[in-house]
Amino acid sequence: MSQEIGVLTEQLKPVEQSGISKYLLSMRKAGMSLPPGIKPEDLEAVYGYALSDVPTFGLKRTVEKIIKGEYDIERGFIPRPPELASMARAEARTIREDLIRLREKERAIRELQVKPEPISEEARSRVRSILGRFRAGHEAQKAQQRGHAAPAPMSADKAEYWRKIEALKDAREVSTEQQAFRNKIQMEMPEDAQGAATV
Repeated sequence: MSQEIGVLTEQLKPVEQSGISKYLLSMRKAGMSLPPGIKPEDLEAVYGYALSDVPTFGLKRTVEKIIKGEYDIERGFIPRPPELASMARAEARTIREDLIRLREKERAIRELQVKPEPISEEARSRVRSILGRFRAGHEAQKAQQRGHAAPAPMSADKAEYWRKIEALKDAREVSTEQQAFRNKIQMEMPEDAQGAATV
């Protein structure tokens, strides 16, 4: 890709005075006359000024097309300097657009190759906190839609208390009411405590 970019960049370099003289001579050898009003001694100076910032490729391609009769211009005359410059810029437009596309593609590839920075523990903690708030809000909304309010989040002290209760030896038989109460406590416990708790 870098090689292609280099080739296109070279083609878009402004044409040198020697190149302008060569292309004017090509058109004259093809039997074309100077446009009315331009003296032979002023030829290189006038065309040199008009074509000074025109890409080499654009002028070369334009002269080739003029000699082959691909342009609908006044027959037998070299186009006037401003017209020739405009035609050459138009011919170079596709090269310029190709170069822009290639550069954008190269930049996109470079950006993809850059490894993302590792996520800090602080950032992970913030994400966990945001996710926890989202889940709590979502549960509260679902409970509200069902017609009753969601229980308030359990405090750390209360969660520790219930963890100690759960660690005690259980009764042989647990009634339905007791099991329902245990389930309620389990739902109210913070997420990090739920994994450790068993009902």
